[in-house]
Amino acid sequence: MTHDFRKAVESKKQYYIDRLLNAGIYKVRGLHLYRLTLGELRITCFNYAM
Repeated sequence: MTHDFRKAVESKKQYYIDRLLNAGIYKVRGLHLYRLTLGELRITCFNYAM
């Protein structure tokens, strides 16, 4: 079960990272996207109205 949850979280993180990269956003607050948590990525996408 833990492996499935981790895989789902990583998949969702990659989804948000791809959306941000397609919009030309490579860093947030000086951090590369892959360093952000799922929640931070989600909020960033919503802040940019994607």
